[in-house]
Amino acid sequence: MIMRRIFVFFLFLVIAVSCSKTSPVPLTSAQQLEYDINFIDQYLADNHIDAIKLESGVRYVIHEMGTGPAPTKDNCIRFTYSGWGLLNTTTFDDTTAFDSNHTNGIKSPLKGLIGGMQIGLKLMPVGTNATIYIPSGLGYGPNGSRVVLPNECLRFDVQVLQLYQYNALANYCYE
Repeated sequence: MIMRRIFVFFLFLVIAVSCSKTSPVPLTSAQQLEYDINFIDQYLADNHIDAIKLESGVRYVIHEMGTGPAPTKDNCIRFTYSGWGLLNTTTFDDTTAFDSNHTNGIKSPLKGLIGGMQIGLKLMPVGTNATIYIPSGLGYGPNGSRVVLPNECLRFDVQVLQLYQYNALANYCYE
């Protein structure tokens, strides 16, 4: 009877650890990236999503390709977005510090966004409507944020609306 309880306890422990997103042993950034890429790729496969895969681990799907110029690191960008964690599927776009507005969008220097957004948005000309999948290290990393879990892979639905020149000295986006 005691052996059976011990076996059930260890079985429960193994299942609980294998089903958790984060490992009980901290992973190196390379190990976390490998884990995240596998996690995102499995998510895409499970949901029958055919995404373009970048070496960085970012994945994206173009729903409508724009015809305008593509942003560079020296641009400010106006875009709309909705964001989700791939595990915590509650949208966080309206609860972050950004002023998310799906009509007018938000305006930000491209270099001020999380790394995965910078990588993805540089590939999207004005007018593009797309979904970007981001590994945690190119998102909010092991610390997470107020609304994003630690080591959470992210999904953003974005639409690129407009580009502006960025004045780095004044930290200002020209109209």
